[in-house]
Amino acid sequence: MKRITSLIILTMYCLTAFAQVSTVQEKSKEDWKKLTFEVDLNKTNYVQLEPIYGKFKLSNQTEGLLYTEIPDFLQDTMLRVNFKGKIKEVGRLASYIGRAEKLPGHNIPAFQPEGIYEKDLSIEINATEIFPESGNYQIQFFLYGAKGIASNIIEITIEEPSSINKEAFDYLSKYENAMSFYWVWKEKDGISLLETFVNKYGESAYGESAISYLGNVYSAKGEIDKAKAEFEKIKSSENAIIAKEANKSLADIAKRKADLQKMQKQNEKPQ
Repeated sequence: MKRITSLIILTMYCLTAFAQVSTVQEKSKEDWKKLTFEVDLNKTNYVQLEPIYGKFKLSNQTEGLLYTEIPDFLQDTMLRVNFKGKIKEVGRLASYIGRAEKLPGHNIPAFQPEGIYEKDLSIEINATEIFPESGNYQIQFFLYGAKGIASNIIEITIEEPSSINKEAFDYLSKYENAMSFYWVWKEKDGISLLETFVNKYGESAYGESAISYLGNVYSAKGEIDKAKAEFEKIKSSENAIIAKEANKSLADIAKRKADLQKMQKQNEKPQ
């Protein structure tokens, strides 16, 4: 009898929990529309081809709980550009495709009142196509597409490069989607070409992004001392996103070196 009673209680508990989850999932279909979406760029004046960085922020400015999945800002956000009355749109801000699969039993996150989810990101767009000439542009981001959540409107100025920036611009303009640096892997001696660019134009508007990419190349190849030297150059960058990533990479390198030294000491111990 006790066993039957326990089974009944357990069944009722499971049904109640399932009903609660179903209610949350049903609510979440609409809750995302009540969130506020804002984007704050690292600056408003850029030279042509210069990469754009921004802080993406999703917040609950209502007085109640809101249930919604956490977005992948680069994949889930569309960009709308207004230049001289002509509108151009970019479907997403990421050069990659794919996202993590939801595990069984995954619960939809809840945004508390005044809750915020924010992330600093490099916007991965082909700047040559989106900002083909110098001038004043109005841009706006839309989370989950044109009918999604609209961000604040941002005015930016694109300037023609001059001096060292012009030389660096001419160097990079030979490559497709130059600031992605994917051309490094397509070109013969691509890494050497990137090293040359960093040595010559590391102080240009494009230099810190190139240095960061070169540091990551070295790190991936296991050349951690070379990687460390590159990240040291930009660890105090005025661009908070670049500085943050550089310092994170330096911390990872320090751990890798410490683990390697520990392993070497263990191997030196007499058997």
